[in-house]
Amino acid sequence: MARRSWFDPAGDGAPFDGSVARLESWQAAMADGVIEPHELEDQKERVLGLLREIEPELDDALHEKVTRVLEELTVLQAMHATLLIDEFGGAASRIPSDAPEGSGDREGEGGSGSENGR
Repeated sequence: MARRSWFDPAGDGAPFDGSVARLESWQAAMADGVIEPHELEDQKERVLGLLREIEPELDDALHEKVTRVLEELTVLQAMHATLLIDEFGGAASRIPSDAPEGSGDREGEGGSGSENGR
């Protein structure tokens, strides 16, 4: 099998742009237009299985590099999820100690935020 580059030869776009829509796992999960919790669990198990399969094949140096990539992808995923929560759920979805100063100043959220012990 020919190697598929992770990047667009023109240098445009993120790795795997356009890949999601053509993957069978995505198509099956989105067949009804809704991602169900069990589909998320199935995908998690699919990814873990692939990681278990390739980990023994990596030498120590490559294992460390792949580990760093996976850690940074995890951070990227967490940042993306946090941004979506903030955009759709508002800052009120954060726990009070993590909310930025003045986040309680929005209409209907109780003024200065001093109610949270600040």
